[in-house]
Amino acid sequence: MKKEPKELTPEMRSRLTIGQRIRHERQLRYMTQAQLSELLGISVSYLGAMERGDRPVSSSMILRFHECLGLSYDYLLEGTTFSDMALAQYIRESESNGPKRNLEVILGTCSQQEMENCYDLIHTYLLTSRRRKRNLSKSGEPNSP
Repeated sequence: MKKEPKELTPEMRSRLTIGQRIRHERQLRYMTQAQLSELLGISVSYLGAMERGDRPVSSSMILRFHECLGLSYDYLLEGTTFSDMALAQYIRESESNGPKRNLEVILGTCSQQEMENCYDLIHTYLLTSRRRKRNLSKSGEPNSP
Protein backbone atom coordinates (compact mmCIF):
# COMPACT_ATOMS: atom_id res chain seq x y z
CA MET A 1 0.00 0.00 0.00
CA LYS A 2 1.35 3.40 -1.04
CA LYS A 3 2.07 5.96 1.63
CA GLU A 4 0.02 9.12 1.16
CA PRO A 5 2.30 12.14 0.59
CA LYS A 6 1.61 14.83 3.16
CA GLU A 7 1.16 18.52 2.59
CA LEU A 8 3.98 20.62 3.98
CA THR A 9 3.65 23.75 6.06
CA PRO A 10 5.26 26.93 4.69
CA GLU A 11 8.04 26.58 7.27
CA MET A 12 8.76 23.00 6.21
CA ARG A 13 8.76 23.94 2.50
CA SER A 14 11.24 26.75 3.03
CA ARG A 15 13.69 24.38 4.77
CA LEU A 16 13.76 21.94 1.86
CA THR A 17 16.31 22.14 -0.92
CA ILE A 18 15.07 22.74 -4.45
CA GLY A 19 15.63 19.04 -5.20
CA GLN A 20 13.61 17.99 -2.17
CA ARG A 21 10.76 20.30 -3.24
CA ILE A 22 10.84 18.74 -6.72
CA ARG A 23 10.71 15.23 -5.23
CA HIS A 24 7.84 16.22 -2.94
CA GLU A 25 5.83 17.71 -5.81
CA ARG A 26 6.47 14.61 -7.94
CA GLN A 27 5.24 12.40 -5.10
CA LEU A 28 2.15 14.58 -4.54
CA ARG A 29 1.27 13.87 -8.16
CA TYR A 30 1.91 10.14 -7.70
CA MET A 31 4.51 10.24 -10.44
CA THR A 32 7.54 8.01 -10.68
CA GLN A 33 10.93 9.42 -11.56
CA ALA A 34 10.57 7.69 -14.92
CA GLN A 35 7.25 9.42 -15.62
CA LEU A 36 8.50 12.87 -14.65
CA SER A 37 11.81 12.51 -16.46
CA GLU A 38 9.93 11.52 -19.63
CA LEU A 39 7.67 14.55 -19.27
CA LEU A 40 10.70 16.80 -18.82
CA GLY A 41 12.74 15.14 -21.56
CA ILE A 42 15.63 14.19 -19.29
CA SER A 43 17.09 10.94 -18.00
CA VAL A 44 15.90 9.29 -14.80
CA SER A 45 19.42 9.42 -13.38
CA TYR A 46 19.63 13.18 -14.03
CA LEU A 47 16.29 13.76 -12.27
CA GLY A 48 17.38 11.57 -9.35
CA ALA A 49 20.64 13.51 -9.05
CA MET A 50 18.73 16.82 -8.95
CA GLU A 51 16.31 15.49 -6.33
CA ARG A 52 19.21 14.30 -4.15
CA GLY A 53 21.09 17.56 -4.60
CA ASP A 54 23.97 15.87 -6.43
CA ARG A 55 23.37 18.00 -9.55
CA PRO A 56 22.42 21.68 -9.61
CA VAL A 57 19.04 22.64 -11.05
CA SER A 58 19.69 24.98 -13.97
CA SER A 59 17.47 27.92 -14.87
CA SER A 60 16.31 26.05 -17.98
CA MET A 61 15.26 23.09 -15.80
CA ILE A 62 13.43 25.44 -13.42
CA LEU A 63 11.53 26.72 -16.46
CA ARG A 64 10.65 23.14 -17.45
CA PHE A 65 9.39 22.34 -13.94
CA HIS A 66 7.34 25.52 -14.05
CA GLU A 67 5.82 24.71 -17.44
CA CYS A 68 5.31 20.96 -16.94
CA LEU A 69 4.12 20.91 -13.34
CA GLY A 70 2.81 24.45 -12.94
CA LEU A 71 5.21 25.13 -10.08
CA SER A 72 5.88 28.80 -9.41
CA TYR A 73 9.44 30.09 -9.53
CA ASP A 74 9.24 31.41 -5.98
CA TYR A 75 8.15 27.99 -4.75
CA LEU A 76 10.93 26.18 -6.60
CA LEU A 77 13.63 28.59 -5.53
CA GLU A 78 12.54 29.59 -2.03
CA GLY A 79 9.72 27.28 -0.97
CA THR A 80 7.35 30.22 -0.78
CA THR A 81 4.21 30.81 -2.80
CA PHE A 82 2.41 33.90 -3.93
CA SER A 83 -1.03 32.71 -2.87
CA ASP A 84 -4.26 33.80 -4.48
CA MET A 85 -5.08 35.80 -1.33
CA ALA A 86 -1.72 37.58 -1.45
CA LEU A 87 -2.25 38.28 -5.15
CA ALA A 88 -5.71 39.73 -4.49
CA GLN A 89 -4.31 41.86 -1.66
CA TYR A 90 -1.50 43.13 -3.91
CA ILE A 91 -3.98 44.13 -6.60
CA ARG A 92 -6.28 45.90 -4.13
CA GLU A 93 -3.35 47.85 -2.73
CA SER A 94 -1.90 48.75 -6.12
CA GLU A 95 -4.91 49.92 -8.11
CA SER A 96 -2.88 52.99 -9.09
CA ASN A 97 -0.69 50.67 -11.18
CA GLY A 98 -3.63 50.15 -13.48
CA PRO A 99 -5.17 47.04 -14.99
CA LYS A 100 -2.35 46.42 -17.47
CA ARG A 101 0.33 46.22 -14.76
CA ASN A 102 -1.90 44.10 -12.53
CA LEU A 103 -2.51 41.69 -15.41
CA GLU A 104 1.25 41.42 -15.89
CA VAL A 105 1.65 40.53 -12.21
CA ILE A 106 -1.15 37.96 -12.31
CA LEU A 107 0.10 36.36 -15.53
CA GLY A 108 3.62 36.28 -14.11
CA THR A 109 2.43 33.78 -11.52
CA CYS A 110 0.89 31.45 -14.13
CA SER A 111 2.19 28.23 -15.59
CA GLN A 112 2.39 27.97 -19.38
CA GLN A 113 -0.92 26.10 -19.48
CA GLU A 114 -2.63 28.67 -17.27
CA MET A 115 -1.23 31.43 -19.48
CA GLU A 116 -2.69 29.76 -22.59
CA ASN A 117 -6.04 29.33 -20.85
CA CYS A 118 -6.04 33.02 -19.83
CA TYR A 119 -5.24 34.02 -23.39
CA ASP A 120 -8.12 31.92 -24.75
CA LEU A 121 -10.51 33.36 -22.18
CA ILE A 122 -9.54 36.99 -22.82
CA HIS A 123 -9.54 36.50 -26.58
CA THR A 124 -13.01 34.92 -26.52
CA TYR A 125 -14.32 37.66 -24.23
CA LEU A 126 -13.03 40.44 -26.50
CA LEU A 127 -14.40 38.84 -29.66
CA THR A 128 -17.83 38.35 -28.07
CA SER A 129 -17.91 41.80 -26.50
CA ARG A 130 -16.90 43.58 -29.71
CA ARG A 131 -19.35 41.55 -31.79
CA ARG A 132 -22.14 42.44 -29.35
CA LYS A 133 -21.21 46.15 -29.53
CA ARG A 134 -21.29 46.08 -33.35
CA ASN A 135 -24.68 44.34 -33.36
CA LEU A 136 -26.11 46.84 -30.87
CA SER A 137 -24.85 49.83 -32.84
CA LYS A 138 -26.32 48.40 -36.08
CA SER A 139 -29.71 47.91 -34.43
CA GLY A 140 -29.78 51.51 -33.17
CA GLU A 141 -29.82 50.56 -29.50
CA PRO A 142 -27.55 52.54 -27.19
CA ASN A 143 -24.17 50.94 -26.50
CA SER A 144 -23.76 49.59 -23.02
CA PRO A 145 -20.40 49.87 -21.24
